Amino acid sequence: MTDLSLTRLRQVSSGKIVRAETSQEITRPGFYLVNSGHIEVRQRSGNQTFTVCRLEQNDGFVVPGPARNTSYHTQIVFNGPVVSLEYHDVTQDKEALVEAIAGPLHLRLHRFAMLLAGLKDLTQDLSPEFVETLYDASEYLILDPFQVLLREGDPADSVFFLLQGRLRVFVGEGDAVSEVGHVERGEIFGEMAVLSDEPRSASISAIRHSELVKLSKVRFTALLRDYPALNQFMNGLLVQRIKSQNERLRKRHKPLNRLLLAICPETGTLLDDLANDLSPESTVITEQGALNHFVAQDVTAIKPARLNELLDRLEQDKDICHHVCSQERQDWMEMVLPRADEIWMFLDSSKEPAQVRQSITSLVDSRAWETVKKVLVILHQGTGTITGTAKWLEMFKPHQHFHIHVSEGNDRARLKRYLLGQSLGLVLGGGGARGFAHIGMMKAFDAAGLRFDWFGGTSIGAVMAAWLGQGLAPAEIVTAIRKFFVDINPLGDYTLPVISLSRSARLDRLLKEGIGLGDIEDMPLPFFCISSDLSVAEERLHQRGTLWKAVRASIAIPGVIAPVVDNNRFLIDGALLNNLPVDHMAALNSGPVVAIDVSDHEPLFADEPHIPSFTEYLWRKIIGKTPQVPTILETLSRSTTLAGSSRANANKLAADIYLKPDLTRFGSLDFKSAEAIIEAGYQAGLSALDNELRSMVQNPSH
Repeated sequence: MTDLSLTRLRQVSSGKIVRAETSQEITRPGFYLVNSGHIEVRQRSGNQTFTVCRLEQNDGFVVPGPARNTSYHTQIVFNGPVVSLEYHDVTQDKEALVEAIAGPLHLRLHRFAMLLAGLKDLTQDLSPEFVETLYDASEYLILDPFQVLLREGDPADSVFFLLQGRLRVFVGEGDAVSEVGHVERGEIFGEMAVLSDEPRSASISAIRHSELVKLSKVRFTALLRDYPALNQFMNGLLVQRIKSQNERLRKRHKPLNRLLLAICPETGTLLDDLANDLSPESTVITEQGALNHFVAQDVTAIKPARLNELLDRLEQDKDICHHVCSQERQDWMEMVLPRADEIWMFLDSSKEPAQVRQSITSLVDSRAWETVKKVLVILHQGTGTITGTAKWLEMFKPHQHFHIHVSEGNDRARLKRYLLGQSLGLVLGGGGARGFAHIGMMKAFDAAGLRFDWFGGTSIGAVMAAWLGQGLAPAEIVTAIRKFFVDINPLGDYTLPVISLSRSARLDRLLKEGIGLGDIEDMPLPFFCISSDLSVAEERLHQRGTLWKAVRASIAIPGVIAPVVDNNRFLIDGALLNNLPVDHMAALNSGPVVAIDVSDHEPLFADEPHIPSFTEYLWRKIIGKTPQVPTILETLSRSTTLAGSSRANANKLAADIYLKPDLTRFGSLDFKSAEAIIEAGYQAGLSALDNELRSMVQNPSH
């Protein structure tokens, strides 16, 4: 507070002296200065009241009117019989003066509210004394995007608590920098180095606008000593961090800020409708909402500090926050861009990518563009075949993209699920002919109204997932199974087994006919599949490129089907390294993941004392007593899935729902048993709907 501002206020407003009795609460709207005595400013949360600070002579505070939002109230406490206050009406011509005088208090109240909200997200067991002590002992910090907070090797002299924003954790310097994690809103960090008295093991910088409190080592140690409950909480925090290494737990309930950006007026209409749909389950912040709150005509007339306080408070309400913006509203976009973890750009597919990029040059040239996650929502007015997606991806290089047909209600509902973290991912594992059960289960799910939003698979699961990702109904896929797997043997063009038992030309032809010549990025629903790179012993994630060729690589059983050559690499069956790719689905899809495992891992015991010779095997088969030993095809097929069994076991634990239909009576090469396998899958699907999937069927969002 400056003497100049106070003098100026008294020149333009005479004010009047009012007296307040001990413990009387001040409720009359206006601006007050303390003339004599002192008062305490308190903040109420639930049934608890916290003392934030004490105001002495010439300190000022504002009691807002009923139409103005506030997060605190003032109350007189015992300090003699009477407190004398100087009262002023707050009119428009005095707002700037009042701001200069009461601004520091307003900021202090806001920061206390942020700390209290953050602590309550961690635990509800908070005493006012502890919160007040922590607030008085801590330092409040604000970081701009990319600002470095800690350097690897720095002495560990403080503990931090992130109240708002997101931080990047990395090791190394210059070209050797490696990102190792993130700090999310509501997380405590830095305490391990303090407790172990070791230097910082990593560097930390702000990804976006961030606010945090800093507690020195001395004061943190004192709090641990004086508040035993804090010791228990820190021990529990360490246990929780160990548990959070599980992929399924790590991705859940993380605060997230998105910038939803309409690139042209045609996309703005959809975005306005979408904002209304999102608001019950997420925080939706619009420019008009900010203008209404501050009773302003333009966002440039709003004081940045007050706008940030409003946005801070609104972003605390829910885990997911959507800032809605249009390309034309440059001022608003620049205000909310530093707060964004992700940018979702809503594009009209009929436009030229280069022209669209040119229209948002300022955004593309910003530093945030290089670090923020970018998602393209490509809007289609018609319902025809999608083409040309590769041009959009090359121009914007997004992390993800989605195709939405504006006229389709199901597509709009799917977009809402993506944004709310409710999109349902389906992972289909490999298992040869047993994979036909995937479609039997989908018949049951489809009839029950269960909708999946993302598809991924390996080997035969990749084939089924590709058809589903193309939008085919289960009945259509059953017809395709008969045509391409039952009526004809896709592996029947045998050859001298130098490279493989099958020439695989027939399989190539069938896949081109059955799946088509389109690209993965043009599919109406998100899809991926897995193959194994034989050249470098790594798995390959296919999200772009020719669809049939990616699927062909995923099903190339070693020794049975010829490898696919791609960029001088040999690609073979993905089941060898990752037969149930739940980990990839969990990384791509923010919602629940359902995994269906059809692998042939049942025990296979010999009933022969030795492996029969060729002539013995042939003779016993002729007389109807075929030896129970696996054929070369069965051995190669089973070996493929066995190689990735340990990975599959880890992935099934990461799935939100893991399903394994009973297919023990079917082998991986029983293609002629397709109808029976599909029916077995259908029955397993009905059972899952009554058990594991019951809650999803009852949830209308799916």
